[in-house]
Amino acid sequence: DLPLDSPKLRSIKTSANGFHSLLSETAETLANRYFEESKHLLAIRFFKYSSVKLSTFLQRFLVSSSSDVRFATIEYLQQVLFQPNDPRVDETPELSNSIIQLFFHFAHSKLANVIIKSHLTLYDKNIALQFL
Repeated sequence: DLPLDSPKLRSIKTSANGFHSLLSETAETLANRYFEESKHLLAIRFFKYSSVKLSTFLQRFLVSSSSDVRFATIEYLQQVLFQPNDPRVDETPELSNSIIQLFFHFAHSKLANVIIKSHLTLYDKNIALQFL
């Protein structure tokens, strides 16, 4: 057993953080590349492993009218919104309202779960109640 403050353990932690950063950067690069090539479903898969902020992600994908892209976007949102303290979630009232509207229009059966159990808090409560 290594003590928590041992140099070897600190070195391992530093290496792990470096690998995580490299994985995140690589995933973002691949996601951007696939997005530019209009391979949106592949792009979404790589965005899941990147550190791209939620607002940036949604700016790209909300413009698509493809049902496959909308489905994948909903899946991505479910992964991100239910993670406690996910650093990718840069919540604003406008972003939260957009997400609530997205679920209302394209995944209505999941809307209540998002409102009640997700980590979104800045949405307009009146709009959310109206959509339910």
